[in-house]
Amino acid sequence: LYALPSTPGQYALTARDTLDAQGLISGADIDTISGRVVLTGLEITLPFVPFIWTLNDYPGHDLFGGWNNRLLLTVTGIQLEGVAFRTPDTLYLSNETFQTSPARLWELSLALPTGLGPLDERPEPLLAEHPWGWTLQLPGEGSALVQVIDASGRLLLQRTMQEDDTLALQRSELPGGALLVSIIGSNYRTARRIVAR
Repeated sequence: LYALPSTPGQYALTARDTLDAQGLISGADIDTISGRVVLTGLEITLPFVPFIWTLNDYPGHDLFGGWNNRLLLTVTGIQLEGVAFRTPDTLYLSNETFQTSPARLWELSLALPTGLGPLDERPEPLLAEHPWGWTLQLPGEGSALVQVIDASGRLLLQRTMQEDDTLALQRSELPGGALLVSIIGSNYRTARRIVAR
């Protein structure tokens, strides 16, 4: 972290602080209403998972002294390059052409689940695709809140599942397009993208 005076000129810079970003930082923005700062980037090891750092509630100019959160996105194979606030809770994200993924502009609500959390040894729900739709099976013990959300952020379905439950999502009962299946358990939080046709 470097600080610059607001007046134009030539200055010698010294680092004021550092953040272990756990990857490469490719974009940054600050919301002038809330003061929230976001950093975008991607991990430098396969599968190059894109991430967002949010820096919140920091005292004065101590950007890393507040509540900092690293959000892993559930999409892989993209290289996030730019970020801009649309509203205090909504971001525009851009990615460049990368391997087999074309350049795109994305909109992301920070109020929606994004497949959050570090990639660690947490249990993972099993979402299996079938010709007629999908089945979701929970791991381990406990219950989980399952939500299906459309691209506009509208909640289509919400269920609380118990361990060993299986939830069937019928294609015929879902609107067409990209949908987000959010699963929040007692020791994990994840999301999966499905496309209903």
